[in-house]
Amino acid sequence: MLRAMATTKAAVSVEDYLAMSFDGPAPELIDGELVDRGEAMYPHAKAQSRISAIFGRNRQAAALFPAVAMRLQLGEDRIRIADVAVFRGAEPTELIPSQPPFLVVEVVSRDDRYVDILSKLSEYREWGVEHIWLVDPWLRRLSVFDGDLHTVPSLRIPDAGVAIPPERLFD
Repeated sequence: MLRAMATTKAAVSVEDYLAMSFDGPAPELIDGELVDRGEAMYPHAKAQSRISAIFGRNRQAAALFPAVAMRLQLGEDRIRIADVAVFRGAEPTELIPSQPPFLVVEVVSRDDRYVDILSKLSEYREWGVEHIWLVDPWLRRLSVFDGDLHTVPSLRIPDAGVAIPPERLFD
């Protein structure tokens, strides 16, 4: 998911980042530096699509608004790209939301480093994301993050009527 690209001499501003175009997946902007997210393989893309579809079906009834590969501005010089971001109540009005979504789901890529994943999940928590999930299609594992990572039998948000067992994502 995250690999440092060649360091530039000057820090990249959010404005410059948003004006750039990229071959392949867009990198994230972390402290003014571009950080490569790597290429998503089919197991990653399938899990990401299924999660988005599950929330898309509940969109009207639960006022949940999913978005895939969503750029989120966590700070002045920090843009993270969530595999799936779910907003609750109303759709965001900003092109790049600067307010935390209700839920962020990160899907493990083959080349992800555990320390990078935990760092990203911690940033989401510090930013105020209420629910943070990690889906690992390689190990067929579901986890929730609340400051620590916990493996769970299914992903649940009871007050939103959401329950996702692994077979809905991995079969």
